[in-house]
Amino acid sequence: MNDSVLRELLRRRLDLVARLSLATSQMQGWRQRRMAADMDAQRCEMARDDAAQDLQRELHEALCRSDEAESGVARCEALIAEIEQSLAEADREIEASARR
Repeated sequence: MNDSVLRELLRRRLDLVARLSLATSQMQGWRQRRMAADMDAQRCEMARDDAAQDLQRELHEALCRSDEAESGVARCEALIAEIEQSLAEADREIEASARR
C-alpha cells in the first residue's frame, strides 16, 4: 500500500474524529440549555395560576428556549450520525488499504 494513501486516510479519520468530538460537545451544550429551560418552564407552570403577566412571558420565553435547544440537539444528532457514517467508511478504507 502506498504510504501517502494511508497517510491521507489517517488524516481524514483524525479530522472526522475531531468533528465528531465537536458535534458531541455542542449537542451536550444544547441538552444542558434544554434542561435548564425545561426546569424554568416547570417552575413557571407550577406558579402559573397565581402568576402575573411577567411570569407568563417568562414561561413563554422558557418554552421558546427549550424548543430552540431541542432543534440544536436534533441538528447535532444528524451531524453526529453523518460523521459517524463517514468515520465508519474511513475505517473500512483504512482496513482495506492495510490488506493490500
